[in-house]
Amino acid sequence: MPSDIGAQVANTKPEIDYTVVSGAPSPLTLNNLDSLNSLGGTSIYLTSIEDTTTSPQPEWLHGVTPDSTGKTNGAVSCSIIVNDYGNGTVDAFYMYFYA
Repeated sequence: MPSDIGAQVANTKPEIDYTVVSGAPSPLTLNNLDSLNSLGGTSIYLTSIEDTTTSPQPEWLHGVTPDSTGKTNGAVSCSIIVNDYGNGTVDAFYMYFYA
């Protein structure tokens, strides 16, 4: 199922070499995620706060079931990036997120 990227980020912690990054925002959100760039940049990765290998798995990991119209109510599961070149050419990129 498509997942809510905000829920995914909220349930993770930033790490470098298996150590939690000091000074990282808490809670981590889509609005402050870019602040990790100054704390380690490409060396940082996000690790689940909860153990996702146990049963039952955390609910946020299973995603959101779309309704009959394809909408994922209560979840932001995709984004559209549009680049208008101003000459009648437009690029549109559709990104879907799955946990």
